[in-house]
Formats: sequence, C-alpha cells, structure tokens
Amino acid sequence: MRIAKNACAACSGARFHHCAQVLLAAAVLTLCFAPASGALTFARITRSTQPIRNISHVAVLDGGVRKAPAGVDFSSVDMAHSRQEVYDECPPGVSCQTIDFLFMADKRPNGATPEARSPIGKELAPAFEVFLAIPPHTFWVNLRPDEPHRILDKRLGATRAGHILLEADLFMKKTVARLTHPGTPTGRNFWETFYNELGDLADNACFSFRQWMVPGTVNVIESSDSFFITEATINVMLESEYLSQRGHGDRGVRGCPDPNPAVDKIADKLFRQMILPKLIYQVNNGKEYEPLRTVFYWRVLAEHHRRQVASGNLQKQGVLGSVDSNDVSHLRHQWSPVNIFRAYVKSVSRGEYNMQVVGGDGFTYTFFYGAIDFREIPHMTVEYV
Repeated sequence: MRIAKNACAACSGARFHHCAQVLLAAAVLTLCFAPASGALTFARITRSTQPIRNISHVAVLDGGVRKAPAGVDFSSVDMAHSRQEVYDECPPGVSCQTIDFLFMADKRPNGATPEARSPIGKELAPAFEVFLAIPPHTFWVNLRPDEPHRILDKRLGATRAGHILLEADLFMKKTVARLTHPGTPTGRNFWETFYNELGDLADNACFSFRQWMVPGTVNVIESSDSFFITEATINVMLESEYLSQRGHGDRGVRGCPDPNPAVDKIADKLFRQMILPKLIYQVNNGKEYEPLRTVFYWRVLAEHHRRQVASGNLQKQGVLGSVDSNDVSHLRHQWSPVNIFRAYVKSVSRGEYNMQVVGGDGFTYTFFYGAIDFREIPHMTVEYV
C-alpha cells in the first residue's frame, strides 16, 4: 500500500482545520476534525493497490454513534430464588447436601442491611442501600471519548458503588487490549485469522468492538437466617448482541459512516469465538474485578429486597425504608469520575500497545491499539447525566 501525498485531501476545505492518519492493516484511517471543537467528524478507511513496508496489522477503534449509556449495565437482574433451610452441620436424622456459594450474608432484624461474611463484602455493604435508594434504570456507567457528558448518573456517581462500576469499565477495556495484543498467542491468532477471513473485504474495511458487562445467571438461596448467592455471573456482550436483545437492532452500533455488514459479521464472529470467552473469564475470576463482583452481589440482594417490599412481603422499615428515596447523601464517597475518564482518554489517545514486528513476508507490521488525536477532550467539561 502506498500513501498518496494528498492523503489528507478529504479534509480540505473550510470545514476542517486538522487531519490525522493511522495505518490500519494495509489501510489508511483519515480523521478529520471540525474547526470549532476538534471533534471527530468522520473516520474512513481506504486501501490502495500497491504494498508499503509500514503496515499496521492491528487497530481497534472504540467507535460508534451510540447515544445511550454503554460499558456496564446492571439495570435489570433476573434471578432464580428458592427458600430452604441451611445448616452448618447436618442435624441427626436429616438428609443434607453441601451448598457451594459465592457470597453469604446473615439476615438482620428490623430491615437492617444483611451482614456479609467476607471482609470485602462488609467493606462494600453500603452498595446495598445505594441499589435500594436510587432507581434501577440508573445502574449504568459509560466511558466513551466522545461522550464526556454521559459518564454516569449523578446519584450513582456520588457513591463508591458508582466508582467501582466506572473503574471496572476502564479495566475491561484494558483487558481487551491485553487479550488482543499481537505479541501474545491469543492476539496474534485472532488478528491473523481476522484478516485472512476478510480477504478482499479489507478494502475500505471499517469496524469497531464495543462490549457491555451485564448480569448473567443468578441463583439465590434464602434460609430462615441467611442469604446464599450460589451463582452470580457477569456476562460480557458485544454491543450488536446487546442492542439486538433489547429490540434496537444494530442501530448506532458502528462508528463508520458506511459500515459493511459482511466485515461486521466477521469481526463479531471471531471476537465472540476467540476473545469474548477469555474476557468473560477474567471479569468473573480476575482479582481486579473482585470489587465489581462484590458490588454485583449486593445489587442482587438489593433487587431481591426490592421485590419483597413491592409484593408486601417485607415492610418499608429500617434500611428498606430507603427504597426509591433517591437519598444517598449519607453514602457519599470522595472520588472524581473525571480522573477515570481522563485515564480512559489517555489510554485511547496514546494506545495500550504500539509495536512493530517483521513478518515472514519481509514486511514490517505496526500493531497499535487505541485511537488518534483526542486533543480537545481533556479540555471539555465532564458532567454527570
């Protein structure tokens, strides 16, 4: 591929004042910025017919024109709930079976917050009241470089639970970078397979990968004095699947002005097959996601209590009196969403990795994960919804 000297000609004219380029897998990504704000106006990949030595084999753009929150969405939880007696030791004459559980919390009288058995469960117990006090539709966070004004709900953002959710979204993006790194067997295999399957579709190819962390399978056992969460997985979905399940189709999923459904299909299929299972494993087992998992356990218990209050099985007293109160003033946590957002912008602007490898064909391949030139974003006002 040869880059023409006038490769930025597409940005010419009074509308634009800046042009940046990145090489993507035998392609050129041209970014044009409007004069007023420096905002990304369009991104397009073009490919010429002649080879060039400096080829970027890998690039992932966190693209899309989605206007709803993205990243982590715990707004809806489906759970299987059962009541049965649980004993520390099997009573004489009673047939018992062992229960393996992820999280245990003892009931407390007068509607008090259940008492977790684990240290981190006790530490993050205020999340229980957070998920009672504010409405479930606010339980989302959003990290997008083009939406600094849609980070998270203001009420959730005042709490440690909101801090943990937003931080986990950043962790997920960095985990994807590690998994797709071409210096690893998984990453190299993924990108080689991807571009082999693209074939001629690599011409004018434009694609992006966005993921959502959402509740997975949840099972809760309630005894006379305790709650046991025996299963509570956090699922990770590609945005195309997430929106499709919610009746939105692929609307707004891609950041390309003229997306190619065939390219999207290949990208989604291979990411789902080769990367997603490893990502889901990390979210449900990785040490850095332990606070997120614990907050999710409290979200599950809060949802159970919400339903019991709504059905009249529990009275709105004690901490349960805070259901839908929107009052989290006594649960405030000192932190700034701006700091996490800036760390995210730094990640996508500088790239999580940038390396060169000489391939067997003699070509030098440049691997880059990130995006280019978000100059204006750090100067924007970051607000809550």
